[in-house]
Amino acid sequence: MRWHYTARMSDAATDAMLVDASSPWRGRGALTALGAFVIYLMASVVVWGGSTVTRLDTYYITRQDSPDPYFFRWAMTWVPWAIAHGRDPLVTDVIYAPYPVTLTWVTLAPGPAIAMWPVTRAFGSLVSYNVLTLLAPALAGWAAFLLCRRLTHRFWASLAGGLFFGFSTFIANQMNHPNLALAFPIPLLVYLVVRRLEGSLRRWTFIVLVGVTLVALWSISLELFATTTVFGGIAMLIALIIAREDRPKLWSTTLQIGVGYAIAGAVVFVPYLLPALQTAPQAVMRDNERSSDPLQLFFPENRYVVEGAWLQEMGARYKGHVYVGFGIIAVLIGFAITEWRRRWARALLVFIGICILFAMGPTLWVGGRATIPLPMSILRKLPLLQQAIPSRIIVFAYLGVAVVVATWLAAARGRGVWIRVGVVLVAITLGIPAIQIPPWHMPDATPAFFPDGSYRSLITAGETVLVIPRQAAQPMSWQATADFWFRMPNGYVGITTQGVTRDPVNGRLAGSGRLPSGEELRTWLDRHGVTAIVVEDVVLGHFEPALEAAGFGLVQQIGGVSVWRPV
Repeated sequence: MRWHYTARMSDAATDAMLVDASSPWRGRGALTALGAFVIYLMASVVVWGGSTVTRLDTYYITRQDSPDPYFFRWAMTWVPWAIAHGRDPLVTDVIYAPYPVTLTWVTLAPGPAIAMWPVTRAFGSLVSYNVLTLLAPALAGWAAFLLCRRLTHRFWASLAGGLFFGFSTFIANQMNHPNLALAFPIPLLVYLVVRRLEGSLRRWTFIVLVGVTLVALWSISLELFATTTVFGGIAMLIALIIAREDRPKLWSTTLQIGVGYAIAGAVVFVPYLLPALQTAPQAVMRDNERSSDPLQLFFPENRYVVEGAWLQEMGARYKGHVYVGFGIIAVLIGFAITEWRRRWARALLVFIGICILFAMGPTLWVGGRATIPLPMSILRKLPLLQQAIPSRIIVFAYLGVAVVVATWLAAARGRGVWIRVGVVLVAITLGIPAIQIPPWHMPDATPAFFPDGSYRSLITAGETVLVIPRQAAQPMSWQATADFWFRMPNGYVGITTQGVTRDPVNGRLAGSGRLPSGEELRTWLDRHGVTAIVVEDVVLGHFEPALEAAGFGLVQQIGGVSVWRPV
């Protein structure tokens, strides 16, 4: 028999970390890991996909109550298209034409875009977007499973731990944001550290794998890359404090992680991080989402199956997005009661508490009023962390919860096994989201004009075309569907407008809002070099008088749109 390194480092008396060399899972690691991934993927399909898994090319799996899915479909097509055409993917003139727009602070998620390019090319951006949606919880759960199994060497306990990360409320709230839902590199980094500490990874293998994983994380989300650096550092500091005789090995591993960062920096610093720092926004964006009320920990912003609507109604009374839930809190209390005497357990609970504290934001809100400043007010002064939304830091607390669940179940003995299993099952059940249609599982409303290629006969390649839709941001996915055949004077890149000139007219060219006058619209069209206008049929009646006043006439109605040109 041998001790797992983490147990030896923290408490050699921890029965949960005692691993028998003849364990039935030993030697079958790849098979069990594959089995765990299949289970998580099936769960993701059942919970999130439903009947839409057979209609990935015509329906959105994610909720459609924001314009972000249209942007991510555009980004997933733009990045590989730009690379294939010898363009810089971080600068574009296909939107907001004719002015070049920097996309350094835009959530492009270039890594997933490149990885999914064969699927996008063969089946379209909607299929790629939906596939990523289903993969995100499965990959996150699988990565957390690898970490938990390395710590406990228990399959079912680790499988439960992975569920609490991959199917956490953080992932659920970010399902329409692949740059955040694809958080699987975070537990993978911790898994590599554990492997290095126990001696199962050689030094340079560890360094290279850390560097590759960091680059992967950067390619998904600059925000997660920055916050992982900070909270990974906090975790290592806590480990160093409790390590005692193993502190030299932890210091050595920390230095090796630094070398991994150097490798990652060599890959991304010059082409991306340096421009990001040089063009960093001067002001904090979305300031209204940066602080939370502590009671939000108990009451959800979205509806869950078992808890029903009444808790959601309570959650609407409190500011924030840091819901954890009664089930997980019960698990943490049980873990604290049974494992508090162990140093590693206390350290883990302290880390979770620190993450929750930072997730509360820069200011403590109580009863709808701002009270005292919190530690996050210090982090928000750092360049790459200035724009990070604090509530998203809860992802690191959920990773800690995954480890708590796995180690707590693995350490159970006698009748305590069923008590702990019962508490964990209740916590899992309370976390099952209620998929409401709408806004989930909505059909794609792209006019046939774009996917059937009709645009090629009425629009010249490279022409600047104003596309007027029913909903803002829809033209982003339509332009991607047309493989960037035309440029647009308008666009949508999310709330990060750094590098984009604010244009009051742009926001009025969709839906049924207040229209610009004919003269104002004509001036705007001339300034952007617009030579054609495509209007979705459902809003044609609203925009027709303004288009005629601007000197444009109808050319043809086809495929759910009408094409207009100067007369």
